[in-house]
Amino acid sequence: MIDIIGIPGSLRADSLNRKLLELSDQLIGDRARIEIAGLLPLPMYNPDDEARETPRPVVELKQKIEAADGLLISLPVYYVSMPGVLKNAIDWICRTPEPVRGTSVLAGKPISVIVGAGGLGATETGNHLMGILSVLDADLDNEAALEFVRLPERVDESGHLAVEEDRGLLKRFIERLVDRIDEAASG
Repeated sequence: MIDIIGIPGSLRADSLNRKLLELSDQLIGDRARIEIAGLLPLPMYNPDDEARETPRPVVELKQKIEAADGLLISLPVYYVSMPGVLKNAIDWICRTPEPVRGTSVLAGKPISVIVGAGGLGATETGNHLMGILSVLDADLDNEAALEFVRLPERVDESGHLAVEEDRGLLKRFIERLVDRIDEAASG
């Protein structure tokens, strides 16, 4: 079975982005398993800490990502950008003793991104994150990002996508990620 790590770019326990990851796991069925890895335990990145032992939560997240077949990031929009907690996680997990291109834990890893915005800024936020992932040599394609603008208006009282068309869009998006993982494994 394909293993995907889902990262919610929000610390909120009841975040809609976490719910999109949970729904993605349900929609993909037996083709894959999405394990959600929260970012709450990660300390703030400080380059002075590199000389010390890497914090255990960082090591654990990095090991999960290394072992996974792919990565699915679901994030909100904070002032037309990604949340600081997500950038902090990227800073931690992509550090290497010698910063050589292609050596980060994300290099070659199939990654897809879901941007759930309350209003404007989804495209800019997605482009910002995709630019960072590209520099880190992640395996991206031109269909690696999905936007849900006005996400709070598109969910029911339990926080799940209320419109069947949105659920179908998300299902096809996750299937595309799984297909890309299959292609990477066989190619």
